Amino acid sequence: MPRFPLALASVLLLSACSGGSHAKSGSPTPVPAVSAAAGGLDASGILSQFTAAGLPVGAVDVYTAASDPTHLLGRRHEYTSKANFIDTGHGGQAAGSRIEVANGGSIEVFASAADANARGRFVTDVPPGASRVAEADFTSGNVLMRLGPKVSFGEERLYMDALTKLTHAPVLQVIQVAATPRP
Repeated sequence: MPRFPLALASVLLLSACSGGSHAKSGSPTPVPAVSAAAGGLDASGILSQFTAAGLPVGAVDVYTAASDPTHLLGRRHEYTSKANFIDTGHGGQAAGSRIEVANGGSIEVFASAADANARGRFVTDVPPGASRVAEADFTSGNVLMRLGPKVSFGEERLYMDALTKLTHAPVLQVIQVAATPRP
């Protein structure tokens, strides 16, 4: 029997047994912290580039494994870096409070564009009757950018243009999330 089919069958069998499940486990699977699709930049680096381009990025909250309230940082198929920011063109936020998307926006960098798109769909898929804050979400390459309700359409375009220059990828997904009344 030729060795090639046997070797191929062995490789396929080993890869089938290696996992590949999208189920969440108790411990994070390490993933690269930066990606070439974002020009080798992490979320903080992207926001630094936004500032250098003249966008009104103020205070920044860079997530760590310890500070991520959802514990998604570094998990398989989740963001490899995340930072929320205040858009200074729309006022600030109380000192010492966590910076929220509603006060500016968020940058989430993923290992792949597919992971960024999946996260974008998840963030906007709010069950009927659940409260949500209005925001506009955009993916470009492996980056998900979430902009709060105070950022105007014209300002969104400026952020989108800056992001596409960094990722060298078009905006593939634009999702408008309408606010629902809170009980």
